[in-house]
Amino acid sequence: MSMLTKLDPRVRKAMEDDKKKYPTMVQFMIEDIQGAYLVSDIKVSTATNLLSYAESAGVVFNNPNSFVLKLYQIFDQ
Repeated sequence: MSMLTKLDPRVRKAMEDDKKKYPTMVQFMIEDIQGAYLVSDIKVSTATNLLSYAESAGVVFNNPNSFVLKLYQIFDQ
């Protein structure tokens, strides 16, 4: 099962909004997420971009000091 289906809808919308501006980057991120079985399988560059999208989309993190926990949260885990 693809991790993409578990991605927070606000983050997915932010990615889709950037698709015209940065098509290659967004496609790379989607492929990376689709190929991941676990959150830990996602590349650091993709994870960093996802967290930036989450912050710009207004996601409030339960633990704002932990990179890994924020990543788990946007995948609802």
